Amino acid sequence: MEETLGIPVFGSVTNDWAAVSMAINVGKPLCGGHADSRAGRDITALARKLVPSESIEAPLEAVPAKRPGRLRFFGKG
Repeated sequence: MEETLGIPVFGSVTNDWAAVSMAINVGKPLCGGHADSRAGRDITALARKLVPSESIEAPLEAVPAKRPGRLRFFGKG
């Protein structure tokens, strides 16, 4: 990839077919609370590269409450 595109590889995910197919069949996330698979650890590491930890710790903005009622049903409230 590096030779063909001329761009350094930013990250990679290991081919862990057994863990990925198990996660699909069971319906649970591959890299949830327990990243026991190689692919899950690689995806978590890639996510940490893309979103540094200091931005995760930043306080979230308060989302204004929406008004209840029929108008909300039609997307106006």
